[in-house]
Amino acid sequence: MKTDSSGRTVEDTVFITVKQGFEPPNFTGHFFAWNPAKWSNGQSYDELKKALVAGGVGELTTSVTAELAKFSTSQKFSFAQLSVEPLPDGVDPLQKEQYLHEEEFKTRFGISRAEFNALPAWKKVNAKKKAGLY
Repeated sequence: MKTDSSGRTVEDTVFITVKQGFEPPNFTGHFFAWNPAKWSNGQSYDELKKALVAGGVGELTTSVTAELAKFSTSQKFSFAQLSVEPLPDGVDPLQKEQYLHEEEFKTRFGISRAEFNALPAWKKVNAKKKAGLY
């Protein structure tokens, strides 16, 4: 709130704390068919977390950096690998072209990866359709 650029301040903004099991109607009203007993079976957040970890789920949180690293485009694949389902692990299905080997990229698109990346979005989509990677 102290760094909000809209001009709101701590003094003129209402804050509420919502606790599990005591959700006010002005909070639950934002969620269709709110039914706390249905998803939690009356357990608290800490009890649910403990049960998940005990059940072998493992760590319940991860860093954004770690998750994004899974989609690194440094690993390259052939067109054949990128044109079948399921895709190789870590391939972002919306950017399959970025995982192509450089030589194959030039063959399929007729331009370099840098030239492709400089194109407007609509031209990229058309090029991906034509190359069979949409």
